[in-house]
Amino acid sequence: MSTAWSKSRLGSIRHGPLNSGVMGNERTVRRRAVSDDQKLERRQAITDAAKRVFSEKGFHETTIAAVAADAGMSYGTIYWYFDSKEDLFHAVIEAEEAALGRRYAGPLRATSLTIRSRRSNRRSL
Repeated sequence: MSTAWSKSRLGSIRHGPLNSGVMGNERTVRRRAVSDDQKLERRQAITDAAKRVFSEKGFHETTIAAVAADAGMSYGTIYWYFDSKEDLFHAVIEAEEAALGRRYAGPLRATSLTIRSRRSNRRSL
């Protein structure tokens, strides 16, 4: 069965599965993420939006609808990638933890090596 429909049947032409989002006064039409890269990008866009909304409203006042609106995606799209608001929150925290680890891994490693070399120098004296 084809997903393309005639204009007279639905009022507009639809080609393939689509997700639509509203960003400001603009209406954007997004195609379903098919490739792994597209899915990763979509998931990242959702977590970025969630980070903004959680930081602005806090956990309890944040709704999936607010995250969807910020991301310019439909409400259902968020649930395609995350089971619950809690799951989304944990994904945001894990992403921030990973970013902190990348940011400070080098300086922490250098500090650790400096401390170790000082200790070994003291022992050799």
